[in-house]
Amino acid sequence: MNRVSTIERFISPTTPLEDDLVDEHQGEGDYRAFGITRKTFGSETMLDLVLKTGDHQTFAYTHLYRMGFNPSEGISLYFTDHVIELLGQRLKELYRYFRSHRVTFVCEADSPTVQSCTDAEAVISSILIRPIDPRIEADSQ
Repeated sequence: MNRVSTIERFISPTTPLEDDLVDEHQGEGDYRAFGITRKTFGSETMLDLVLKTGDHQTFAYTHLYRMGFNPSEGISLYFTDHVIELLGQRLKELYRYFRSHRVTFVCEADSPTVQSCTDAEAVISSILIRPIDPRIEADSQ
């Protein structure tokens, strides 16, 4: 049995179950729908949305006040000024990490990537960013 001391748990950058998840979007290589922090203590301060165009939008977790999850549709994130809709499949694990502010990025897949992913993989097919107040111009759709 491999025991990990309390001190090792807090100073180790990763836990064995999360070694395959990265905390920053790499931009190249295999598609990853999301990344989580490797921190064992605390949470992330910002969420990076990576659009299929390559553009990034970043939102502060301190402005996130509500979330919703519909397994057949996706995740809704309600920030102070914007609502973000993450549409896709197999997003339950992502929702679980959002609840503890551990998600560092989510990445929107292009059409060929969506089609090539298996039913077992998490895929974000669309990221929609809408302002709550219509007077606030949406940066992207």
